[in-house]
Amino acid sequence: MQIATRLFNPLVMSLAGTRLLPLYGVIHHRGRRSGKAFRTPVVVRPTDDGFIVPMPWGEGTDWYRNVSAAGGCVIRWKGRDYSLVQPELIDDPAAARAGFGAFERAMMARLGIDHAWVARHLKIGGSVAVNGCCLTVVKKRGPVFFCDVVPETLRRTNLGALAPESEVNLELPLRANSLLDGHLVLGHVDATSAIRSVRLATSGREVTVELPSALSRVVAVKGSIAMDGVSLTVAAVDKPPGTFTVALIPHTLEATIAGGYRKGTVVNLEADVVARYVARNLHR
Repeated sequence: MQIATRLFNPLVMSLAGTRLLPLYGVIHHRGRRSGKAFRTPVVVRPTDDGFIVPMPWGEGTDWYRNVSAAGGCVIRWKGRDYSLVQPELIDDPAAARAGFGAFERAMMARLGIDHAWVARHLKIGGSVAVNGCCLTVVKKRGPVFFCDVVPETLRRTNLGALAPESEVNLELPLRANSLLDGHLVLGHVDATSAIRSVRLATSGREVTVELPSALSRVVAVKGSIAMDGVSLTVAAVDKPPGTFTVALIPHTLEATIAGGYRKGTVVNLEADVVARYVARNLHR
């Protein structure tokens, strides 16, 4: 949240709340403990009796907690100040999105994932890997947890292709005092790629994947790569040219979405972080 504020706020603060940038308003609020005055640019949509404001970081967002504690705020939109009281959370995402255009709705993509065991171990504001992509939990409801996904993530990963009832790989974050079993996976997807072929092996399957040119320097035989978040060992590279191959054991096929891989399936790829830094240093 702090990083997003530092990078994002200065870019839009000068225009947010004016007629030049009607998509954004500015919320004026005070710290619930410090009493300090803050201004936060937000996406807004006016309604008959107020405004709808999406919260991509969930209800734990500082500005919302300040506004909720104060019972209201002042929002500046299109050059005018509006006094708002009794803010309410809208639990129905479809109803909240209905007032927004297609571009604005794309900024509010939300995944709802049903997995009771994982949901029990998650906290609002915590992280979870979905198909190897690190996301922030913004809401929980029984066995279902929700993560907001920005357009950049939808474009750069296979999450944008998910549909209702799609299965995904889930992984909780590793604690610093936990056993490292596999290789370090950060949840920062480097690229997506299509599966070239899936072949039966003596025990499991061999999957050959197109190798993006940007990753060619960091993928090596016996090295590690994460595919949809699963830590795998590279069995072959450039056989055929421009590809790499991994071997999947029966357990991996049963416990992950890899069992459904077919020719043409698009997967998320993350290179081994150690290989990435070594390649960068050698390139200097």
